[in-house]
Amino acid sequence: MDENENFAWLLEALSPALSPRLEGYFEQVGSRPEEGQVIEVSLEMEDWLRRVAARMRRGYVVTVDYGAVVADLYSPGANREGTLRGFRRHQFVEDLLAQPGEHDLTSTVNGVLVKAVGASAGLELVELTRQDQFLLANGFLEHLDAESQQAKNDGERLQLSSGARGK
Repeated sequence: MDENENFAWLLEALSPALSPRLEGYFEQVGSRPEEGQVIEVSLEMEDWLRRVAARMRRGYVVTVDYGAVVADLYSPGANREGTLRGFRRHQFVEDLLAQPGEHDLTSTVNGVLVKAVGASAGLELVELTRQDQFLLANGFLEHLDAESQQAKNDGERLQLSSGARGK
């Protein structure tokens, strides 16, 4: 918190327990951030995915996420400020720490590592595709058309259309 009791970014040294895990992560992905570069790392993703795989007897694990390859995630030329971003009503949020709980926060994950961990945990990759392509291939437009036909008025139809476009 800052002097006005608002959330604020805090820079401090890594804890001794966290340093070896980060070292191991960057060794595994074959990349290291440069001095001053901002990155996001999900150290719990591997453990979580392994727990999920161990509990499954049959079925599917569907992961929907913003994923990228290591070069896009950790290349200082492509991503010097990291991938953390906020959204509220499909619009970018400028100040991520303002109004906590009023917007969603997300960052891009290492999609290659998610695939590799899933495979090593015994999960079979069925499909890897962008969210928009997945939705279109699975009848999103048809569903939108059916909902629009059932709308009571033009206002409801406009609301459906705008929502589908993220506006």
